[in-house]
Amino acid sequence: MKIYFSIHSFLSALLMLISLNSNAQSLAFGDWVFDDSTTSKGYIAAYTMNGSYSLLGKVCYLSNNMCHWSLALDVSCIKNSSSPVLLNLSSEGIHTEVYCDGTHNQQLYTYLFKDHDLMGSAFSKAQMVGIAFALTNEQFKVLRFSLYGSTEAINAMYSQLQKYSQEGNRTVIYQDAVY
Repeated sequence: MKIYFSIHSFLSALLMLISLNSNAQSLAFGDWVFDDSTTSKGYIAAYTMNGSYSLLGKVCYLSNNMCHWSLALDVSCIKNSSSPVLLNLSSEGIHTEVYCDGTHNQQLYTYLFKDHDLMGSAFSKAQMVGIAFALTNEQFKVLRFSLYGSTEAINAMYSQLQKYSQEGNRTVIYQDAVY
């Protein structure tokens, strides 16, 4: 355990030093990362990756000032279609839906959580989340993500968004998306 924290602290410090030498930031907070190197693509994000290379995070789009809780995984979908998901947190189980936002890259598809406020509230109270994702062949894909560091990474993202709006001499309020 002590070795993990020492290595983790070293990697976090290294990421911080690298980010000081560039305009883009990629900062580690526990198991989460805040990354604004994607501003050229029109968004910034705070996210975590699990052992199967799926992503869970919060993404804010610069063009419409909207933020979404999102999930990127290797389950294909049709854009704008919805799928039920079951979240298992330390204190509760939650049923909600996700909407397909299309492909994230060639291997992953992006899903946006329907109930944004519920996700933020639930994720802020837990250290882990399990997500059961319904598939079309009467099976489930089950994913687990650490939430350790999520609050700090998301706060860093909002802080950077505030700096962007101040640099442009305009006040921009980023809103959580509601479906």
